[in-house]
Amino acid sequence: KALHDRYRCQMALRDSLDALREAQALVRACRKRYNAAKCNAQTVAKDECETLLKEDSNWNKFFQKLKAYKERTGHCNVKQNFAAKDSKSCPETAKLSAWVGRNRKDGKQRRRAGQSAEDGSSGTIINDQ
Repeated sequence: KALHDRYRCQMALRDSLDALREAQALVRACRKRYNAAKCNAQTVAKDECETLLKEDSNWNKFFQKLKAYKERTGHCNVKQNFAAKDSKSCPETAKLSAWVGRNRKDGKQRRRAGQSAEDGSSGTIINDQ
């Protein structure tokens, strides 16, 4: 009987070790997938940033206009509700206002979704001329 109990104990130990090895393999596979996804997200984020910051990108043009606006006014609070008469007299500021509004909205949506700048999210690219 003692031999039988010892055998059952060894079998249970072997089964436990097999389960542990399987769990370790699963953890390694998950880490590998996680690291690959993280690396991919970082690459995508870097590529998006490089695209956005190219001198000829539309996003960068509006960003430069926002910087100039800040130098003129001392703030980045571009008026959001342009009346029709204001947009006709100052169309560039109206376009800048629309661009800033879209980027603010996108930022709020990313924050609500639990995303951040580190995960590869970027601003809106628009085609206003």
